[in-house]
Amino acid sequence: MVNKILVWVSIIALNFFVIGAVISLTIVNKFSENNIPLTNITQNNTIKEVGEDVALISMTLDMWGQNTYNENEILFDFWIENYGYVEGKDIFVSCVVVDENDNRVFWVKKPVRNVASTSYNYEEISAVVNDNTLKRITGENLTGYCAVVNCSNCEILDKRIYKELYEKYFNY
Repeated sequence: MVNKILVWVSIIALNFFVIGAVISLTIVNKFSENNIPLTNITQNNTIKEVGEDVALISMTLDMWGQNTYNENEILFDFWIENYGYVEGKDIFVSCVVVDENDNRVFWVKKPVRNVASTSYNYEEISAVVNDNTLKRITGENLTGYCAVVNCSNCEILDKRIYKELYEKYFNY
């Protein structure tokens, strides 16, 4: 009895594998017929070529908060990644803090170091705030966002991925 169950389970698993392989091959065949490289397909199926002489910059916010040793200083720590084969230069990062109603409480824009090709940097920017802003920042339900907003010889990948976020918080 146990052997029959194992045989049926194996047959069913093999069928799922074969069906998955057929579907995958069909999709790959469809794109190769149209000469569309799979790596260039975007969300809305439009193709945008990026030259090899362009840095491909992305950013990940690690943490933000008030400096323990200087309460008037706000710190933002983040990773900047370069997926391109060219150094990313003249990179400017903007960070914003918004309240629960999406009102901008505070923002800062500063330059950071260049990012070598196919590498990443861990960066920190800081800003000193006045007492009024400090009272608003130390409240509850605040959210911090950071983004690369400007650079030379690069494409900012996050502008493609987080288009609505850029339009809402970093369009100034």
